[in-house]
Amino acid sequence: MKKLKEMIPMIMNALIGAVCGIMMMQSLENTLEGQKSVPLFISVILLDIVLMYAAYMLQVIIHEGGHYLFGKLSGYRFSSFRILNLMWKKEDGHIVLKKFSLAGTGGQCLMEPPGNGDEPFPFILYNMGGVIVNIISAVIAVALASVFQAIEPLRMFFNMTAVIGFFTGMLNGIPFSGTVNNDGSNTLELIRNPKTRKAFWLQMKTNALTAQGKRMREMPEEWFETGNEAPDSLSASAVLLKADYLADCGRYDEAEEVRKYLYESDAPLPGVHKAYNAGERICYELMHENRSEVLTSLRTKETDQILKALKSQPAVMRIEYAWALLRDHNKENAEKILADFEKTAKLYPYPGEIEAEREKLAEIRAKAAL
Repeated sequence: MKKLKEMIPMIMNALIGAVCGIMMMQSLENTLEGQKSVPLFISVILLDIVLMYAAYMLQVIIHEGGHYLFGKLSGYRFSSFRILNLMWKKEDGHIVLKKFSLAGTGGQCLMEPPGNGDEPFPFILYNMGGVIVNIISAVIAVALASVFQAIEPLRMFFNMTAVIGFFTGMLNGIPFSGTVNNDGSNTLELIRNPKTRKAFWLQMKTNALTAQGKRMREMPEEWFETGNEAPDSLSASAVLLKADYLADCGRYDEAEEVRKYLYESDAPLPGVHKAYNAGERICYELMHENRSEVLTSLRTKETDQILKALKSQPAVMRIEYAWALLRDHNKENAEKILADFEKTAKLYPYPGEIEAEREKLAEIRAKAAL
């Protein structure tokens, strides 16, 4: 059953490709009308590919715009809006452009939730806003394809927009967990367990404050005074935040205990967070006992694959920096990683995180006696 759920994105994407492929063949027939012109054939194929990509990007923007729209209607405040690796965030009352990417996502709209997390607050419309507007836009696109039936490129574009919009809505609305949990999964967890809502609030609130330049250690300690129990992915991710808070306060041993619990209990962390947790444990081990058997058990093939996909993240760069210096004793590679870190830092949207990572990098250098 678990493997079947993990295959849902693959199946949906395959269906999108198949339906768009059929539409491309139909577009070729309508345009060529029996002609055997190779240049025309190539031109139509290239145009259809461009139209498909444009339709996909439009639906990504529409999806994230849906989160923003319904978030505002629910009392949330704007924090950041990302499409691919371009992020617009609020900074000192202005909207600035930064660079940020997250494996498994085409975009992301993050907002600051209302209240203090202890009282009821709206969460369904914000989480499902993207799904709602994807489906609505698909219906509108079908109508527009009919209106522009005689203009082949426009008909093709709107049909693709409809197909991609419908399947994008389904892909985000049908609950499943994977590298990153989707909107439907988050909403279902929040409906099922009222206690999980505090965990969701905490993640959104800490992200908003981090975007404003605050560090984890500057946030109220009582936010993170929670047990390690993690019945669902949102709760497990909140426990991971507790470990990050402890680490930023310099309480590394306590942070390691929390991370170890999450790892050994096989807490239902999304794939990205699970790999990050393993990476932090690797860094801790390198800085302490540096045991080969422990490092080998933590650095699995799956963890490596996800960390590689997250290689632009400062925390992952720091983990790889520690590995290069303390495991491989490769100063040349370590310097390359450090150079990449400095390039990333210039446009990274979370200055507090960069400050914290610089401190940890200095600790690693001191450990390596550089």
